[in-house]
Amino acid sequence: TQVDATLAPLANAMGMRTRVIFGGVGQGPQVTALKSGVDIIVATPGRLADLVNQGHAKLGSIAVTVIDEADHMADLGFLP
Repeated sequence: TQVDATLAPLANAMGMRTRVIFGGVGQGPQVTALKSGVDIIVATPGRLADLVNQGHAKLGSIAVTVIDEADHMADLGFLP
């Protein structure tokens, strides 16, 4: 995503690992990446919720979580 393209070089310079989590693709590589350790995730809400509910994503062990497509969520009526 555009967010990760901007964020990843900065995170790498700080020794942090990023991962993009989104739907429409198999969960396998995303689950593997989460199990190997990730500091920052950029995630769409639906896939993130799926992985949390399945026990694959434990947000307490992730330093930063960026919700991608927040503009779309706002259009649907979700507000902070």
